[in-house]
Amino acid sequence: MGELFREETSDKPWMLPISESNQLCAYSEEIHVVISNLLYITKVGITQNGLNRLKRLAAFKNPDFYKAQAMHMSTYGKPRVISLASEDENYIMLPRGCKEALMQLMMENDSKVHFTDETVSGRTINVSFCGTLRPEQQDAVQALAMYNTGVLAATTAFGKTVTAAGIIANRKVNTLILVHTQTLLEQWKKSLTEFLDIHEVLPEEPVKRGRKRKRSLIGQLGSSKNTLNQIIDIAVMQSLYHDGEVKPIVNQYGMVLVDECHHISAFSFEAILRETHAKYVYGLTATPKRSDGHQPIIFMQCDPIRYQADAKEYAQKHNFSHILIPRFTKYRAVTDEKMTITQHYQAICEINTRNQMISEDVKKAVSDGRTPIVISERTFHITKLYELLQNSADHVIILNGKGTAKEKRERLAIIQTLPENESVILLATGKYIGEGFDFPRLDTLFLTMPISWSGTLAQYAGRLHREHDGKTSAVIYDYADLHVPMLENMYKKRLRGYAQLGYTLADQQQKEIDFQSIYSNEKYIKDLLLDIASAKRSLVICGGYYSTGYVNQISKIAETLYANNVSIKVIIKKSSTSYHEKLVQLFSFHGFQCTLKNHINHSFAIIDEKTV
Repeated sequence: MGELFREETSDKPWMLPISESNQLCAYSEEIHVVISNLLYITKVGITQNGLNRLKRLAAFKNPDFYKAQAMHMSTYGKPRVISLASEDENYIMLPRGCKEALMQLMMENDSKVHFTDETVSGRTINVSFCGTLRPEQQDAVQALAMYNTGVLAATTAFGKTVTAAGIIANRKVNTLILVHTQTLLEQWKKSLTEFLDIHEVLPEEPVKRGRKRKRSLIGQLGSSKNTLNQIIDIAVMQSLYHDGEVKPIVNQYGMVLVDECHHISAFSFEAILRETHAKYVYGLTATPKRSDGHQPIIFMQCDPIRYQADAKEYAQKHNFSHILIPRFTKYRAVTDEKMTITQHYQAICEINTRNQMISEDVKKAVSDGRTPIVISERTFHITKLYELLQNSADHVIILNGKGTAKEKRERLAIIQTLPENESVILLATGKYIGEGFDFPRLDTLFLTMPISWSGTLAQYAGRLHREHDGKTSAVIYDYADLHVPMLENMYKKRLRGYAQLGYTLADQQQKEIDFQSIYSNEKYIKDLLLDIASAKRSLVICGGYYSTGYVNQISKIAETLYANNVSIKVIIKKSSTSYHEKLVQLFSFHGFQCTLKNHINHSFAIIDEKTV
């Protein structure tokens, strides 16, 4: 936040830039700020330059704009800068998460800030926690209790819902929990009922005929049901936003918890947070980064991360190992023309040999006593796989967005009651299973289609990370299509994601290879150079891209290899760029034998006739 200030340009670009301190010195001695649903900053005494600087605290570059610009695509409808600031005649309004940046700015310019707190404290409720928090969950509660706002970023299976129950018991004020699906609402209600002991009296209901139903102290809004009681309530966000208006009830609570707060950048989500006057606002997420780069909105609305549970460190605390088994397919593009990811998805669904490979792997997992979940991005693909697997377990269940809410609830309820001694195969679409699904027995995941975003990967893998009696390993089968450059790049991104989640490579017999078998860039280069230096007879290096630094490092090693009569060959992709010409000259200068190829799908090194 505030980074755009440094990019302000002068009306006379040939002039030397003025120092920041001179630009900002015109603030008044004291700025008055009211904290409510937003930060209301009084304009009196602030120059126009100062007002512009304040607005920039709530602005950030739009990655979509710069991505389109770099690809020479139309930027129509894509703003260069996304701003959450607004103003009227008397005030500049910024999201509450800009408070710390505002204070830092004022301190740098020797200006004082006078804050008036107009947030809603809500009412005190009699609630206590009736479970036992794990040490890391207790640390998270204590970390958030130090602030009125903030984000809890914790990997899937950390127990964010239980931790949130601890926060509610700690604050003891009436609370509104915001979720974005009915499934999550029901899971929250079940968890809070289990872990909170609430001693409150429900308000009287209007007299109605018929048998009275037992009312819950945990209210809800969603799925055509409104039992909000302003004690502890859970609401589906879409139910609070209608016809461009946020329902005023959001201002009746002292605390608001936002589940899966990485969705906040959606317009309706953000609109609700902008209208929230609660004193305490916390966001919960497993993936604080967004694939569209709009995560600054999360922190502007909820404030910074106050507690973060590292996925890799948390994985090492599990009582089971984390194993990745890559399965390399023979899929190739069906046309010489460039295909979109959607076209690749469609083609992949229809390859019988690939589907047969997946089904055989799933059957083997079931015969080994494992409980698998098969994830695809297409409903059609799930149907095809179901046809191959429908008789391969005691229960083969499809989970997707089809059916009524009641039918979906019934399917989930059936899964939770399945006997432990009966085999199960779940087939699910990624969108349906990505967030909130909880079946601790799962221990094997089949990722049948290419994805690249680490956040999505973490959500999918998280389905395996619940503790369960008898679970000794969480295994992911990844079907990698390396003969298509786009899909190969997606696989490389997934490898980085697996490393962050604490997964290690294994062969097809599930024998772990080495903890460092998934490499970071630094570790990879270091170990590769050591392998190259060990060559005794021959060295072949093939790659689509070589940095000059990499070439220079290899060249130093090559001097010793040449002295030992090691033959060295480099394969380079043909290109007409000046950098490519320079690269060929550089290799030739150092005595490498260069071979140019029109297409290079794989990067590899062959040392003494063995692939590295």
